[in-house]
Amino acid sequence: MANSTRDSESQDMLQSIFAMQADLNDYIFRKNDLRDKDGKSLDMQAIADHIERGRLSVNDLPNQWLGRYARAMEEELEELKDELLWKWWSKDEIDLQNIRVELVDLLHFLVSAMLCAGLTADKLHDIYRHKHAINVARQDSGYSQDTKTETDTKRTSASFDHDVADGWGHVVLSIDGVMPINPWPSHPPSGGRRTIRGSSCCNAVLFASC
Repeated sequence: MANSTRDSESQDMLQSIFAMQADLNDYIFRKNDLRDKDGKSLDMQAIADHIERGRLSVNDLPNQWLGRYARAMEEELEELKDELLWKWWSKDEIDLQNIRVELVDLLHFLVSAMLCAGLTADKLHDIYRHKHAINVARQDSGYSQDTKTETDTKRTSASFDHDVADGWGHVVLSIDGVMPINPWPSHPPSGGRRTIRGSSCCNAVLFASC
């Protein structure tokens, strides 16, 4: 129950970040009188409407603003790198407060880009969990360039029935028929066996105590 409460609170915070960022972007658009190519006032809903209508060409809003936010993230990453030290012989120390601010600035543009890609906080949470399971399974199955496949990533589904981790935080996911190696201790935890609905290319199985 405690884990469920923490997950709910974390999800509420993530949703709050998405909402605040959308509001901030709309405010910036209004303050700078930004408009679309038809002369209409720009807001995040206009970008979402383009996604809904499948308007995804080079001159449509999602592509334009994803490009701008990608550029902004590149600049923020450079500012972050400038805060880091590289002279291993020096006695200088990093300024964690400045680094934290740069990371939050980066998050502003990252969330903006996610919104321009049609992601919500809920979708991000589900896709992240799915991709996390894939990454863990890749490590457990002996990840290398020779065995790497992008099929599972490209087909990532945001559809889950249950959590994808057991009581130890282990994740079990079959990717193209490859199961992770010994994901649990000597035996799975007591309890039921639950099947997690994922994408068409993978089946996830969770052994969780009831």
